[in-house]
Amino acid sequence: MGLTVSGAAATTLLLTDLAGRQEVVLYFLLGGLGGLLPDIDCGNSVPIQLAFTLVSILFAFLLMFGAARWFPTLAELLLVWIAAFLLLRRILFALLTRLTTHRGIFHSVPAIFCFTLLGAALAFWVWPLTPSEAWLCGLFIGLGYFVHLLLDELYSVNLYGLRTRRSSGSALKFWYRKSPAASIAMYLAALLLYPFTPSLTPLQQAIQQHQVPDRLSERLLPQHGWFRPARPGIPAPR
Repeated sequence: MGLTVSGAAATTLLLTDLAGRQEVVLYFLLGGLGGLLPDIDCGNSVPIQLAFTLVSILFAFLLMFGAARWFPTLAELLLVWIAAFLLLRRILFALLTRLTTHRGIFHSVPAIFCFTLLGAALAFWVWPLTPSEAWLCGLFIGLGYFVHLLLDELYSVNLYGLRTRRSSGSALKFWYRKSPAASIAMYLAALLLYPFTPSLTPLQQAIQQHQVPDRLSERLLPQHGWFRPARPGIPAPR
C-alpha cells in the first residue's frame, strides 16, 4: 500500500511538472523506503531482515553516488559503499534491534517528523540536490512512513464488530508512555535536525509557479475522452 501511495504521489509530481522522470523514480523508491522504516524495531522477522538488507544496499549506493564528487576513483567509492552498508546493516540496525521494542517509539508521529527531516538534510548535504528536490525526498520518506503507521492503526480495528484490538493506538501516537525518555529523544532529534534542512521557500515557490492545484485538476480526469493521445497544444510531462 505504501508503494501504491508513493507511486500515485510521484505520478502527480510528473503530471504537474514538479519533477522529471528520473526524479520521480527516486521519490518512488524513497517512499517505499519510508514504508519499511517503522519496522526497524522488529529485527527478528526474516522478511524484515531481508527488507533492511535491501534498504542498506540502496542507502549505500545513494551515499556512494553522493560521495563521487569528492572521491573520483572506483576503489575509493567501493570502500565508501562497503563502509556505508556495514554501518547501517551490521551496526545500526543490530543496535536498534537490541535497544527498541516493536511498536515502540519508531511507531509514532515524532518518528515521521524525524525521518522526514533526516531525509531532506541528507539529500541536500550529501547527494547534493536542490532545496526543492531535497524536501521532496524527505516528504516522500515521511509519506511512506505515515502510510505504514496508518495501516497498522487501521488493522487494529475490527470493523465488523466495531471493536479495537489491544494494539489500537500504538502506531500513530505522539508520546510513548512506556518510555518517556525515548519520546523526548525523538522530539529532540527532530529539533536538532531541522537547522540542517534546506529552506522550504524554493519548494513553495515551485508549487505556486507551476500552479499545481489547477494543473492537477485539469489532468485528474480525461478532458477529451479516455485513452486518447494528448492534443499538440497540451505539453507532455518531462
